[in-house]
Amino acid sequence: MQKRHCIYLAILSLPISLSAQAAEEERYISDNLTTYVHSGPGDEYRILGVLKAGEPVTLLDVHTTTQYAQIRDKKGRVVWLPAKQLSQVPSQLSRLPDLEQKIKNLTDQLNDTHHRLKERSQEIQEKIALSEKLIEGLKSENKGLKEQLTIRNQQINEIENKTNAEKNNIMMKWFTYGGMVAGTGFILGLLLPFLIPRRKRNRRWMD
Repeated sequence: MQKRHCIYLAILSLPISLSAQAAEEERYISDNLTTYVHSGPGDEYRILGVLKAGEPVTLLDVHTTTQYAQIRDKKGRVVWLPAKQLSQVPSQLSRLPDLEQKIKNLTDQLNDTHHRLKERSQEIQEKIALSEKLIEGLKSENKGLKEQLTIRNQQINEIENKTNAEKNNIMMKWFTYGGMVAGTGFILGLLLPFLIPRRKRNRRWMD
């Protein structure tokens, strides 16, 4: 009797189902659901199996009265399940591997960028350290050159002072010698007239 009742319901639902038949569309089992599939558009029909959340299915028809959807699963079975348990977008669970791969790719890119930035930063720091070292060397060399220049200037000043002093000494000596010569000549000029006649007188006396 129950079997006949099921057959009767199936026959009654057939015209309604056909009138609501839709074009085949891809659908997905909703997230967080493991749903039973039936042989007809209602819970009273025999359970044929289970579909997991995220599984892709093909929508064949929708029963307008019971709001059950006729689908074809990946095994090729044509079964029924509540239409509200279907989704037009892929399940988050089914997209999880893709998301994990994207996260991994982004993480790898981030790590690679971080590594390259770290290497670049280290290279820049090394160049800065080398530049600072060169600058310190140039400063030290410049300081040494300034000290040498100061010493050379002091030596030049000392030499110039000595040269000027020697020039002054030489000039003073020449002035002194010139004065002495002039004085000697003057004295001789005064004495010679007295010396020469005396010698002549001495010769006359001896004669």
